[in-house]
Amino acid sequence: MVQRIAVLGDSHFPGRARELPEKILFALRKFSPTLVIFTGDATSGETFDKIAKSAPGAEIKAVKGEKDYLDLPTELVLELEGVKMGVVHGEFAKPPGNKTEIENYGRSLGVQAIIFGHSHKLFVGRAGKLLLVNPGSFTGIPLPGEEPESPSAVFLTLEFGRVSARSLVLSKGRLQETTEEFVILPEIR
Repeated sequence: MVQRIAVLGDSHFPGRARELPEKILFALRKFSPTLVIFTGDATSGETFDKIAKSAPGAEIKAVKGEKDYLDLPTELVLELEGVKMGVVHGEFAKPPGNKTEIENYGRSLGVQAIIFGHSHKLFVGRAGKLLLVNPGSFTGIPLPGEEPESPSAVFLTLEFGRVSARSLVLSKGRLQETTEEFVILPEIR
């Protein structure tokens, strides 16, 4: 079975961000995910309401970021198509997005992929055998003291241990996409 997973995070909406990017919401609608994973710092249930309207029927799973006042778990471990994925916000990593610390945390969870946020910087790649996915900031809000980022998201298609990661970046009003392919061998039990 094919799993279509939209990965979003760090919207800080409403509050620091005034709106969610319509072009990414439209792409979300077209992608028609079965699951939406949110990596924290939604800061309001309103974010999830807007995501649900753009992804009707999709299950939404989220973790708590340090700016969230919502009742959310701090980590999740999901098994999808035989692949174990961890989800954390990632505020423990110093500096934000430190791939070695994220990788070590993923290993401690016993997962094959780790989805994280907090750094507001888009990243999809490997750290050893572990797949790391950071969707960046859904609204482009920067970390304090940093330059604004472009709004971004990652759409994953998972089938038989193959992961297609489509990164979306909204730059100067245009949605730019890049796709990378990964193989994650399911755990043998």
